[in-house]
Amino acid sequence: MLEINEELFKAKKGGEYSRNDISNDFAIPGEITVTITLNEYRSLVSANAIFEKRISDLNSERYGAQAEANALKQEREKLIKEIAELKIKISDLLMETNTPPQDDKGEAADEEAD
Repeated sequence: MLEINEELFKAKKGGEYSRNDISNDFAIPGEITVTITLNEYRSLVSANAIFEKRISDLNSERYGAQAEANALKQEREKLIKEIAELKIKISDLLMETNTPPQDDKGEAADEEAD
């Protein structure tokens, strides 16, 4: 049975078969076919369109969320750099306030000197 189906598929398109290819929209002898009503067909087409629209909407939401996430990551990196720079400035300011004044020789001036 599997060999027959493979042969049918090959006959459809010269060795290749695709469900989405409309050139495969015919029946060859021995192939199983299904007959549906126009109403059933319309229902299938409608359901397919609804799902394709939903997929498209979800993809759009995903792309928007990815763009927002990338923007937030860039902002986060910018803020991390700014915080690091501010920490360095604070450290420098603390060092300046805690360092005693020095004379020309580089030694700490003695306030108790004569």
